[in-house]
Amino acid sequence: MQPLLNKKNFFSSNITHNFQFAHTLLVLVCFPFLLLFIFYMQIKQKTFKAIIKPNSSRNRIIDYDENKKAYKINIKAKPEDNKANVELMKFLSKVLGKKLKIKSGCQKPPIRDGWHVFIMAILFRWFLTKRIPPLFFHQP
Repeated sequence: MQPLLNKKNFFSSNITHNFQFAHTLLVLVCFPFLLLFIFYMQIKQKTFKAIIKPNSSRNRIIDYDENKKAYKINIKAKPEDNKANVELMKFLSKVLGKKLKIKSGCQKPPIRDGWHVFIMAILFRWFLTKRIPPLFFHQP
């Protein structure tokens, strides 16, 4: 029988405990600074995408969306009379210490649902069945 507490077991459990503590420390304390560091390093590329949510309680960088490759930023100003854009420029200039400008902005694209999708599916199926086969197969 092996003893419950020998040097090998003590060492491995100590490493596991230290790893869990380091992981907790990283998530709770270091993550906001790491997010700002990654944000700053990607800003050096001169352009970046951002998803802006106006009318928030305060200005802050929330997260980085991997799918859209854009930063989520909350802005406390209202989206009227260019107030949110001005507030965004002030906030990012304060965070980065550089002057910035907005290259382009867009609103949410219109959602295609209901009849639009149904009609597109019918047209696509008609195109596949009627138009494409004569291009590939010679019919005498």
